Amino acid sequence: MKPCSVLLLGSLLVAACSKEAKPVEKTYSFSYQGEYYPSFMPPCTITIVARGLTNRVNLRAYDDRGATQKTILLDSARLSNADLTFFFAKLDSVPVLKLVTKEQTGTDGITVYNTISKDSASNKFKFWSPRKRSAPQEHQLVEAVLKLCERKFTTQKEQEYFESLEQYFDFGLPCKITSLRPFEVRMYGGLSANEEQALTKFMHELPSDRSILVDMTNFEGMGTMFYPLFRNLLARNRQIVWVASKWSRKQLREIKVPADRITMSTVEGRALVKRLSGTAD
Repeated sequence: MKPCSVLLLGSLLVAACSKEAKPVEKTYSFSYQGEYYPSFMPPCTITIVARGLTNRVNLRAYDDRGATQKTILLDSARLSNADLTFFFAKLDSVPVLKLVTKEQTGTDGITVYNTISKDSASNKFKFWSPRKRSAPQEHQLVEAVLKLCERKFTTQKEQEYFESLEQYFDFGLPCKITSLRPFEVRMYGGLSANEEQALTKFMHELPSDRSILVDMTNFEGMGTMFYPLFRNLLARNRQIVWVASKWSRKQLREIKVPADRITMSTVEGRALVKRLSGTAD
């Protein structure tokens, strides 16, 4: 075989392999609209469309206390194939076309109105404050929707909105480690007696030998029953900086956090952490 023929054949094989290696994006025929009406915060409408080349998630939160609605959050984001895989994995096997309205209501929870279309079928239903144990499928639907939103809507106001909205469901302890270097913790929403065991475990697992930034800018309060946990943490780690909200600042003072370890912004807090540790941590 002539050298030029060998080169030509090799080029064709490389081109063929390249075409075969290109991933094929999965197409869906699905849409969701959820209207979320929490008792003590602004409601929102979330739409998710996964249909052909139109793959988007849309958010609108608004203040409905006046004569006319006032939009406070408005955003839209394109959904990649990875986003859709994430969402449908969270949704898993929930039979969204078979869910039915549950008339249970209360005075301080959240009502969710849902409209779902899948292929050529559709379903409308509502539920109130689902819990993982009593309404696992409804809660799984909410979790899939809100986790997708948290993944795509990342401004501070959007993240704080979803942190507060989570409080109406069964998402677990509103505390999480957000960074290891530097070591940062975020506490948001409110802490209730139901979370005592989880909070105790979380606090005990925080390090004693390195600086910590605790972000409480979206923290809404806790019972004094939790104060000993915070005091114990202070006793074993004196390199903790607290970024406070108006509400958390009052409680941090009651816990006896030194005033020079409380800041009102994450920028100031991180600068103070570096000074305390003597390094960039």
